[in-house]
Amino acid sequence: MARSIMEPRGAYECYNCGDTRNLEEHHIFYGTKHRKKSEHYGLKVHLCPGCHRHKKTGVHGGNTALDKRLKEEAEQIFEKKYSRELFREEFGRYYAEEKNEEAKGQQENGFIWMEEETC
Repeated sequence: MARSIMEPRGAYECYNCGDTRNLEEHHIFYGTKHRKKSEHYGLKVHLCPGCHRHKKTGVHGGNTALDKRLKEEAEQIFEKKYSRELFREEFGRYYAEEKNEEAKGQQENGFIWMEEETC
């Protein structure tokens, strides 16, 4: 069993909320092939049942914001230890990059910032 690179050894609290009760192991990238890769690279954390599989607040229950945050953090940690290219090769896409793309055209201080067009 691979040791998690996302949590310190002996972490016994929910990675998201800090609860210490009934912790469950969460593989950041799940599904048949990605779960095995998460296990291999240690891309997993402990989550309480509410953050893991509750139908509204859990990462497996529809909390897409938590799921995305965990994937972005896992990607950044993976890239520091291995490489950006290997992450793409193993997991098929980038997650942290999407955050930058979503920021384009977002409102900030009441203004919508658009990228400058070049002639």
